Amino acid sequence: MGSLERSPQTAFPSYKRARVDAAAPEDRLSDLPDYLLHEIIWRLGSWQAAQTSALSRRWRHVWRSAPCLHIDQRQFPGSDKPGSRQRARFEDFADGMLASFAGVTLPLCAFRLYLLDGRSTASSERWIRRGLKRRPTTVNIRSSYADHSGVVQWPPRHLNMAAVACRLTWLRLSGVTLRDGFGEQLGAQCPVLQVLRIDSCHHQCYCAIVSPTLKSLEVIFRTRYSNPVTLAIAAPRLAFLLLRIPFGGQGGNPVIAAPEHEALPSLVTASISISDRDCRPNKRANKTKLEFLRSMCGFLARISYVTNLRLEGFTPRRYTFYDLCDCVL
Repeated sequence: MGSLERSPQTAFPSYKRARVDAAAPEDRLSDLPDYLLHEIIWRLGSWQAAQTSALSRRWRHVWRSAPCLHIDQRQFPGSDKPGSRQRARFEDFADGMLASFAGVTLPLCAFRLYLLDGRSTASSERWIRRGLKRRPTTVNIRSSYADHSGVVQWPPRHLNMAAVACRLTWLRLSGVTLRDGFGEQLGAQCPVLQVLRIDSCHHQCYCAIVSPTLKSLEVIFRTRYSNPVTLAIAAPRLAFLLLRIPFGGQGGNPVIAAPEHEALPSLVTASISISDRDCRPNKRANKTKLEFLRSMCGFLARISYVTNLRLEGFTPRRYTFYDLCDCVL
């Protein structure tokens, strides 16, 4: 009978052991496979992703192998002021983050850079070069700096774009300055690009979008501009087009054109919005306005294959009878 008796220690666990077990719960998050951990880090900025290394030993290097790199200046409040401590913290973080990936050869799925102050051109160009060297599939470069003197520029210099953009299929540029030849060399520099969005960027006087692979194009002109811009589109596979164009008022008026014998045969859906900044009714359009309106009429006549067309701002009541006659003549 003595062999059947249970010791008190075996029958009733001590309260001390129970307190220890409660204080160290099971780390189920670290037991997840790598692809799920990458999905979690995907939804974080690089600042928060780097902080996950303090969670556990498993998380220490997970963020380095994540397929995305997201540097966001908004995560450093006050860093938009040159010479501030927060500005120095942000620049040190961006330099350190990109330097930590120097030995990583795994290509990126996404590279995103959001800048509140683009006046530090040398730093931003260095960050873009290092991010592109990871051969990302999608790139999103945004600068909210209003003054376009010395802002972020695209494409970066001293970089073989055809090599680093060999996987790039989705590109969004917002608030950046487009270098001379950007559009003409688009097909050669981004050989597999399918989606391009240009939002409030600084254009040169002539910008031609030439790409044999592009399927979706969105161009949103800045509200304020000083020089007239001619935008020409040559993309035989383009299926979707969105244009947002302000005109009138002070400054140059953009002109939209399609190269000769290029009718965008694959274009199916187009959304074109024009906004006259001169709200005075019944005012005769000046010469530059008429040039813009003629270019729009000519462009619309070239996209005859479109089956889904949305137009905004083309109301006849905003222009006099003579203006409309001048556009069609």
